[in-house]
Amino acid sequence: MHSRSISPRATWIAFLLLASAGFVFLSYFNPEESFFFPPCLVQKVTSLHCPGCGATRACHALANGEVATAFDKNPLFLLGLPLLGFFFVRSAWTGIVKNATYSMPPPSARYLLPLAVTVIAFGIFRNLPHPAFNWMAP
Repeated sequence: MHSRSISPRATWIAFLLLASAGFVFLSYFNPEESFFFPPCLVQKVTSLHCPGCGATRACHALANGEVATAFDKNPLFLLGLPLLGFFFVRSAWTGIVKNATYSMPPPSARYLLPLAVTVIAFGIFRNLPHPAFNWMAP
């Protein structure tokens, strides 16, 4: 049997179309008011805000041009978007323009450790009952 593989260009174009549809969907439906967005399981079980709590609401705010509201919902997500965007654009450029598969560089403790510490610290600080950390909670 002959197996067919999908080109990186087709994969990226399909992904971009789906991401665009998701962005439009999020611009119309508010996760706080719509029943079909799942709640955060960590918050539901523990009553704590995980580092990702508020990211969907932040995406909704960004889709409607409300950057300050997006920051209020999840500041770490909003501050991490430029880095995420950089890797996304670099990978998409390789896939769409060059029609080649982009391979991520091997994980390095030089980058992963500070990222992990930042995410864990954010998750801890946003749950502390001190007024200085209230801005981190969604």
